[in-house]
Amino acid sequence: MTAPIGSDLYSLDISTAFNSFTVPWAQLTPGPYASFHTAGLLGPTNNLLAILGGNTSFSSSPSPNSNSLSLYDTGSGAWTASPLQDPPRREQAASVSRLGDGTMFVMGGMVLSPDLMTESATAELWSIGGYIMPNTTTPGDNSTSPPDPSKSPPGLTPHTLGWQKLASAKSPSGADRAFHTATVIRSNGLVVIIGGISGGALVPMSEIAVYDTASGTWSVQTATGATPPLRRNHVAVATNTGQIFVHGGTDLGATTFFADLAILDTTSWSWSQPAMGGNAPTGRYSHAATMVGSNILMTFGKN
Repeated sequence: MTAPIGSDLYSLDISTAFNSFTVPWAQLTPGPYASFHTAGLLGPTNNLLAILGGNTSFSSSPSPNSNSLSLYDTGSGAWTASPLQDPPRREQAASVSRLGDGTMFVMGGMVLSPDLMTESATAELWSIGGYIMPNTTTPGDNSTSPPDPSKSPPGLTPHTLGWQKLASAKSPSGADRAFHTATVIRSNGLVVIIGGISGGALVPMSEIAVYDTASGTWSVQTATGATPPLRRNHVAVATNTGQIFVHGGTDLGATTFFADLAILDTTSWSWSQPAMGGNAPTGRYSHAATMVGSNILMTFGKN
């Protein structure tokens, strides 16, 4: 059974306490129709919510821009389409934002063919700079070059205004990746790729692909310890101390829904699996997780 693809956008005020059984969601201006898309933050003050790619094949009201980059200004509440030509459209990719300068990195995913009939995993890594000048590219302009540098905001170099194709991933199990997670370590700018599918098979959770955003190079770390089972469509969030918390996900055939929690220490590259108390989340995949202070806020998903 397939449900229609939606365009809803919701926000949750975390500045005040709320009951988790009656969550006070606020519905905002709808965005592009898409599912299995990726999202990140852009802008000098991280004020732009960026939505990229996704599947629109079951959309009840498809938009011609629904597979390109769309930006939601969290201050004004307005949506705009990117004036730049985007990378090849994709779904099941993973993106992460470097909040210090508002740069978003997009890795892997299932790239759709021009006729939208087939798709294949990719190892591509792209980045887009911290700011996009509106209305500086004429409609139909397919250039990936940045807008006029003379119009760049103070403190931003011209190259930050456009998409950049970076070094493709490298990994023993295969460079292409989809259904994975990407997490940035704020203290050192490392982008950590965990799990997912490569070459039609699940990637070992001990095989950690790492991209150094400072040097622009890839490496592979072999994680030790209490390695969790292979999985895809899980969630991963990082703490300020360099720990990555991984929850949930599913197996290759989506028959097992994981409810476990695992921690990857990126200083020693070792796994641990802590005991969970209280009312722990049920097994699920394709859910969302956000780090709020010392708490992980987990929402939605399928089980």
